[in-house]
Amino acid sequence: MKNTTLTICFLLIFSLSLCSFNQKQNRFHLSVTFEIENKNECFSKDLTVYFQIGNEKIIPFLFLNGFVVPDFKNSKLIDVVFIYKGKKYLFSEVPISAFDQNWIFGIDNKPFKSTTKKNNKKAKEIFYLKFNPKDGDGTQIIISR
Repeated sequence: MKNTTLTICFLLIFSLSLCSFNQKQNRFHLSVTFEIENKNECFSKDLTVYFQIGNEKIIPFLFLNGFVVPDFKNSKLIDVVFIYKGKKYLFSEVPISAFDQNWIFGIDNKPFKSTTKKNNKKAKEIFYLKFNPKDGDGTQIIISR
């Protein structure tokens, strides 16, 4: 009973301090869903993300279902890089406005099953980043290789 109470107190204090940190830094948590072949996968399993602004590499604080959005200063376009099992997936010039929406990062291999089908018969793999706003229609970036 005593250990449970201590654990709950620790989690409560940690959560409050994290909220306080995020408010002071004007940052927030962005939710990311990770899918392979249209099936949800654990975001943190074998998956990392970082951002590139010019020569600067920014590594965010990761959670189980996303990350804390870092301070991008005055940048308007950010390169987003996901690394899954050693493979690099680059999304160039993602607008800063996309960082206030929920994301879906996905990978689809031949034969393509997802709604991201392309008419490119030479493609062996498609990867995409979908942006789902709270209101209105979403957008997506689709890359084949």
